[in-house]
Amino acid sequence: GKRRQQCSKSDPNLQGRLEVLPLEPRGSKLQEETVKFNTMPTCDNALSKDNLIVLYSNTCSLKNKLDELSIFVTEYNPDLILLCETWANSDTTNAFLTLDNYNIICRHDRTDTTCGIGGGLIVYAKKSINCREVTNDNISDFNQACAINVSLMNNTELCFYLIYRPHNTYDTRSVEVNNDKLINLIKSAKKNCFLFGDFNYSNIDWKNMRTDKKTMNFLDA
Repeated sequence: GKRRQQCSKSDPNLQGRLEVLPLEPRGSKLQEETVKFNTMPTCDNALSKDNLIVLYSNTCSLKNKLDELSIFVTEYNPDLILLCETWANSDTTNAFLTLDNYNIICRHDRTDTTCGIGGGLIVYAKKSINCREVTNDNISDFNQACAINVSLMNNTELCFYLIYRPHNTYDTRSVEVNNDKLINLIKSAKKNCFLFGDFNYSNIDWKNMRTDKKTMNFLDA
């Protein structure tokens, strides 16, 4: 089946620690992870914060899970929320997807499938967090990815990528070409970058870092 994957390219001189903390499923349809990064975001009411908390999930349709998402947000109080497979489309307004005390920093619906099914990305940030969407050719060329920069008090930035590599059955582009674009995107990531998403490479043994020849280039990246 699908596996959520997260990796990072981090500056060893940056004081901080990245830890993945699986949440209790409690019968939930959301597949979620939280990440705590020991740092200090730039915002007036976060000067005493020790961690930047990130909530990531593959929602498999966000529209019918907004109430459940709100419960998780209330309980875990994340600074950033990164969601893929939203299945949103042009009929889904930002107002409908709004969460209290959060801004939608970026939203990218899947436009090459029926009603956006099989993709879609959205990133929320607390209104107090200083962040912005960033893009480049490697991000815009791949189907699908987005990225944001979060400014820190020490005049550095953390970059968070949200990636969804579509299943081959959904992909209307050349699968091989799109996979190559993903590899280029990963290789272009600079220090202090964290990659979240669903890469749909279920044949990779992440514990032992092994895979078949077909996906070796991705694992090497």
